[in-house]
Formats: sequence, C-alpha cells, structure tokens
Amino acid sequence: MACGNPCTSATDVVTPTALAITGGKDVQVDPADLDRIRELVPGDVETHRIPDLTHLLRLDPGRPSLRSYPRNCASPSTPACSRR
Repeated sequence: MACGNPCTSATDVVTPTALAITGGKDVQVDPADLDRIRELVPGDVETHRIPDLTHLLRLDPGRPSLRSYPRNCASPSTPACSRR
C-alpha cells in the first residue's frame, strides 16, 4: 500500500468510528452484541440500547416477540428514531 509513510495495513492509516444502536426488544439482533462491538472495534465506539425499541425501529411496550411484527410493520417508525 502506498501511503507516503511506512505503514503496514489500512488500520495504520484509518481509525474507524462506529455508532451502534439497537433496541432492548430486538428479537433479531441480541442487544448484548453492543458490548461485543465495543470490544472488537479498534476505534471510538458510541453505543445506545433504547428500551422498548424493536428491530423495526418501533416502540413496543409489550413482550418482545416475532408475533408483534405484523402490527409493528403497519405502524410508522418511532419519530424519535428519525429525528436523531
């Protein structure tokens, strides 16, 4: 790699910054993955776990379940998610 200095890999040149957001009621991606992302990303990591938020970016105060997907799909996404 030609980078003008004696670098050995892309990580010597680029330091990634990551933003990882998940919902506390996500049944497709384990919310605990945020901790693993923080461990693995070799740069700045900002993580957020939003209570009652599903994988579909809908707030759902009920018990997390795939059965709630049809109802969640029919409703608009949570406004707070689209403003941030």
